[in-house]
Amino acid sequence: MGDDEKVKYTVTLESTYTVVANPTPEQREYNTRINQAWTEANRKQQEQFHQRAAGRKLLRLSSMCGPCIVQGIVIRETAHFFIYAEGAHYGEEPIEAFPLRRKSKESTHVESCRGCEDHPQTLYPMGRLD
Repeated sequence: MGDDEKVKYTVTLESTYTVVANPTPEQREYNTRINQAWTEANRKQQEQFHQRAAGRKLLRLSSMCGPCIVQGIVIRETAHFFIYAEGAHYGEEPIEAFPLRRKSKESTHVESCRGCEDHPQTLYPMGRLD
C-alpha cells in the first residue's frame, strides 16, 4: 500500500483550547464576558426563530446530551408524524421554498420543555449545560 492510499482524511486544527483548573481573575472576567456575549447571541437567535415562525409551531428534536434541537416549522400533523419545513426557521425565503420532511412523534415535540432553550425554566440558560 502506497503513502497516498494510507491517508483517507485530513484534519485542520482551527482553534486551540486550554483548560485551566484555577483561572486568574482576568481569565474569569474574560470568560464571563464571552459567556454573556454568547448568551445574548443565543437569545437573539431564539427570538428570530419565533418571529420567523410567526405563531406556528416549531418542531424540536429531544436530545439527551444538550438542549433540544429545533428542526423546522410544523406544516401539518398526522396521527404518527409531523410534516415540517426543514430549516425554515433560519432563512429569509418564503416557507414554501424549504424542503418538507417528516419526523416521528416519538422523538420530537412542539411544546417547549425544560430541555428547550426558550423554556422559562430551561436547564440550558446559556444554550448548553454549565
